Amino acid sequence: AALDSKHHSVQLMMENQSAVSKGICVITGIVTVGVLYAIFGRKSSSSEKDPFSTDSREPSKAFEFDKDKRDIILKNGYSSKKLEAVGEDFDVIVIGSGIGGLTTAAILSRAGKKVLVLEQHDQCGGCCHSFTEKGFEFDTGIHYIGECRNNTAFRFLLDQMSNGHLGWADVRDDFDTVI
Repeated sequence: AALDSKHHSVQLMMENQSAVSKGICVITGIVTVGVLYAIFGRKSSSSEKDPFSTDSREPSKAFEFDKDKRDIILKNGYSSKKLEAVGEDFDVIVIGSGIGGLTTAAILSRAGKKVLVLEQHDQCGGCCHSFTEKGFEFDTGIHYIGECRNNTAFRFLLDQMSNGHLGWADVRDDFDTVI
């Protein structure tokens, strides 16, 4: 009976984690569909740009493992000089640089919109950023994403938004199996 109870607890925990993961995916999907509808849902004028009309993938570059060099880009915070350089006439201001905010900003930017992303943290990425403590690097949220093999719609979308700079490792089919 104790084993069945323990098994049931593990099963409920996995179901709750799965529900949270599905919830995050659903929210990100809704935001993305909303952005795509905003871009394509109405009759487009000749000045509007299809964000996926050209393949934006670039050759892979070497990964940067030097934390200080990465922080130059990842912790590239706000300054009044930067705002003066880019101006104040934005088509869209996105608040928050989590998955949904960065996805929305990337698609709108690819569609030719002038986008400003605001983030209160010192690093972009929301639950997808990492931090270093005592020489060890930790991820704060997502550890794996499914459906990122070649030739999937999701992989295409991620490749187009990141110019193909995200690296993906294959996960075995039985990776997420609970017995």
